[in-house]
Order: sequence, then structure tokens, then C-alpha cells
Amino acid sequence: MGSLQKRPRHSALGGRQTSDAPSAAHVWRGSWPFGIELVLYPLYFQSCLLAVSVLQGNERAGLFGVAATLIAGIYMIPDILYQKYFVARFHFWIAHDRRRFFRNYLFAGVVLVGVGLVLCALVLTAGDSIVRALYGGAFNDALSYLHILAFCIPVRFAAAAVGVALSLEGRAKARVIALGAAAVASILTTWLLTTVAPERGAAFGMLLGEVVLLGVFCFYAVPILKEAML
Repeated sequence: MGSLQKRPRHSALGGRQTSDAPSAAHVWRGSWPFGIELVLYPLYFQSCLLAVSVLQGNERAGLFGVAATLIAGIYMIPDILYQKYFVARFHFWIAHDRRRFFRNYLFAGVVLVGVGLVLCALVLTAGDSIVRALYGGAFNDALSYLHILAFCIPVRFAAAAVGVALSLEGRAKARVIALGAAAVASILTTWLLTTVAPERGAAFGMLLGEVVLLGVFCFYAVPILKEAML
């Protein structure tokens, strides 16, 4: 009796199925940037709070935490909007109609930055009322941080808009580099400025981190957008 030969399997549509599965090394190469990104983001975001706690004590860290928490809540808006309404469409357009992708990408980015500017103005003008309503009058000193962190909002919204191009094109490594650069810039400037300007140094360090994040995102996204126009 001859040896049995494996027959190639066929899909329901008549196409031949391959039995080749990606190796563990291949999966690791494609997935490690996402794991690193999950580590870098809290490191970047919490470094300012840690610096305030170590250099100025828990009371100032609590005040900074109040301001940073409010800003972090606002940061969720672009993530929710893009994940719910735009990402799936952008994936389709960049694969089938790049000019339409480019037009809608720019439009969504302009709208998002506009929303960020409005929210920045709202925090600057009504921040004291928001803090009193949520935390009470004892945390009014958090406004010294909040009035600086408010300028992070339009910068982060712009970074979220630009960073979509990196997600769609599978440039996860570029996102990791951007977050790493932002984390380093934020940590160094926060520790330096907190010793020089204790009242506001950490807030300026966080703002600089956001600017660095936006700059690196733009550096990697511009070639993708140029290609989309070809």
C-alpha cells in the first residue's frame, strides 16, 4: 500500500488554501511595536507626575494630578472619534481611493484641531469652575498647572490627526519612536524645569513632550501623504 499524499485543500470559493502559517518570529516582528507603545505611553504621561511627587511632595503632585486628569479625559475625544467614525473609512480609502483619503484626512484633521482649540479656550476660561465643581475649592491651586496644560489639547488633537496616517500604513515602529522621543523630552525637561520653576515646570515639560510627539509624527507622516497624492 503506497504512502498517502496530502491533497491541497480548497476554499468554498474554489481557491486553493495555503497551509503555511506565520512563524512565531514573524508574529513577534509585527507585534512588538504595539507592546512597546503600551509601555511608553504611561511612562511618558506619568513621568511629569512622578517628578512633581519626588521634587515637590505629594501635595503638589495631587494638584498636578487633578489638572493632568482633566486633560487626559479630554485626550480621549480624538481616539473615540477616529476609532468609531473614521478609521474604517480611512483604511478603505487609502487602499482604493487615495485622493479621497487625502481630502478627508485633511478635513478631519482641520476639524479636530479646531475642536482642540475650542476646548483649550474653554479650559482657560472656565477651568476654575470645572475644578471647583469636580474637586472643590481646596484644589484651586491646580489652575496654575491647568492653564498651561490647556495648550496641550490642540497639540495632542493635531498629533492624533497626523498619527492616523502611521496607523493605516502599518508604521507602528514610527509611532514607537515618536512616543519614545516624547517620553525622553518630557522626562528631561520636567525634571530640569521643576527644579528651576517649581510651580509650573512639570506642566511645561508635559507641553514640550506633546510638541515633540507632534513633530515626530509629522516627520513620518509627510512621505505617506505625498505618496497618497501620486
